[in-house]
Amino acid sequence: MAAKGKEKIPERTSKAPLEAAPRKSGKRKAPEQALKIKIGKGKDKATKSRQSTAPFKAFLAAIANQPHKRQAIIDMGFGGLLELDMPNNDPIFSARLLSRYSVGSGSLMLRRGREIEIKDIDVHLVYGITLGGLLVDDNKDNDNVDYRLMLEEWREYVGVQRGSPYVSTMATHLADAAVPVTDNWKRTFLVVAVNCCIKSTLNPQPLTSFLSTTIDVNNIPNYNWCKYTIESLLHSAYSWQEDTTRFFAGPLPFLQVCYFDSLQKELHKPPRAFSLLSVWKREIIRSRISYEFRSGLGMGTVLPRIPAPMHGQQDDEQQQQVFFPVCASDHFYVFCLNFTKMTLDILDNKILPENVSIHDKYKDYPAKIVSSHHLSQALTHVFTAFSPTACVQAIAYGRFLVSLGYNMISSPLRPRIVEMSWRTNVNTYDCGIYAMRHMEKYNGEWEANFETGLTADNVRNYLSTYVFIVHTKYTS
Repeated sequence: MAAKGKEKIPERTSKAPLEAAPRKSGKRKAPEQALKIKIGKGKDKATKSRQSTAPFKAFLAAIANQPHKRQAIIDMGFGGLLELDMPNNDPIFSARLLSRYSVGSGSLMLRRGREIEIKDIDVHLVYGITLGGLLVDDNKDNDNVDYRLMLEEWREYVGVQRGSPYVSTMATHLADAAVPVTDNWKRTFLVVAVNCCIKSTLNPQPLTSFLSTTIDVNNIPNYNWCKYTIESLLHSAYSWQEDTTRFFAGPLPFLQVCYFDSLQKELHKPPRAFSLLSVWKREIIRSRISYEFRSGLGMGTVLPRIPAPMHGQQDDEQQQQVFFPVCASDHFYVFCLNFTKMTLDILDNKILPENVSIHDKYKDYPAKIVSSHHLSQALTHVFTAFSPTACVQAIAYGRFLVSLGYNMISSPLRPRIVEMSWRTNVNTYDCGIYAMRHMEKYNGEWEANFETGLTADNVRNYLSTYVFIVHTKYTS
């Protein structure tokens, strides 16, 4: 919680105070008219953003040799933004892209009736920011004493009595090597990052209403900044489409990179990696926009999402399958959350009879998992129905994900029974051995390269030589 005492304001290297954005009285001037350029027989609109990524890029360049500040940003859950290197906004392309965004469906509408569905997980893949379980609230909680104290301290830190300084002024201050990383430094960084990349205003005054999330700065990575970004996109796109002379106040860098990665052009195939900002740099984006004008926006091959890293890891050793052994009606089988294939794989040594559906045998447990973006809640709800042991596993894993900011999954995880040649309904007593062997050998590639050494007709002979090894391995 915010300390009741005043935080000492760091001494600035420049004599000039932080410049505050002026608050003008009287009637507000209409926003600048958007540029209109004639193309062919019609006119093509253009769009502008009140806040650009320029201050943020200048800040990143300035802290390149300040590892403690870069680490602080990573610890806040915004490390993916360290890769940001966007070119200056192309107003014509941005307008065309925004015109194709459907507020009703939350999708980018493409040619030939296709679409790119945009969800919270896509923000995570592009920006690399956290998918925490707490919701970001833009409503100022002036009745909260801790909030008022925090806001007072922060404004004293940035040198204003009300409102906030310009984004560029705050970015310059943050980058000063003489300015240490404090709680108010982190709050100021968040204001700069949000206004440049997620959500701003239609006037020069930066958005600060989300600062209630920073009463305890250690909680910043526990918020769902991806959902906040999607909500910003929806509201900003609606406002701009209603009147295209308005400034666009939403996450334009995210929308562009999400579109570029999701729609592959024949002659433009950059690599795909997490976070996508690490791939889509200034020159590649300029080249892609130029190619868009030549080939036509909305034309190309729609690609599936790249896999999201689990457990906060971003290397080849990251865990892409999570196993949950289940015991129901005196029978053991395994649920596997397969994040490579985005499926819920059911590993069961018994054959599902032709007249029995997945729902009949496994009830609605798989559906409850795949219908929820909130993985920890879904796991807890589902596995409570099986046994206390399975429930404890689900709760523990869910809490672990939340602690790392990975509480969300893209949907749907499609339930699928893995076909195995050794499945049998004759053997009714070795299901536990099957389940353990399945968890040991399954690699998530469905039937391909899935070998256990078990067969349907020699399981007893096999187990006579294998059971001692298995018993020793799984009980030691």
